[in-house]
Amino acid sequence: MSIRARRLAVVVSWIGHPLVFVTISVGIVLTTQVASRAAIPLLAALFLSLIAPMDLLLFFGVRSGRWGDADVSVREERKRFYPIAIPLSALGTIVMWLAKRRATFFAAA
Repeated sequence: MSIRARRLAVVVSWIGHPLVFVTISVGIVLTTQVASRAAIPLLAALFLSLIAPMDLLLFFGVRSGRWGDADVSVREERKRFYPIAIPLSALGTIVMWLAKRRATFFAAA
């Protein structure tokens, strides 16, 4: 594979990576469908509770050599990735749920 083709494959892989694609998609939806005053805190909460922790897990895992790439595409590597990633995502989801409940509580008060 030529260097140019390899670079294109890497770019396409990163654009299609769930972490990148979902982040951009949610950002577009929030900024176009929600008032910017409400969208910014939602984006910040989403970033801090779900995206940043998963990004750091992937970054440090690749950097340390635990995973060969950010896609964690080797089956054997996923056996070490999922036991960390799934609880981390669940915790982020709970944080987002609690933040929504708290915001709803304060809005009702």
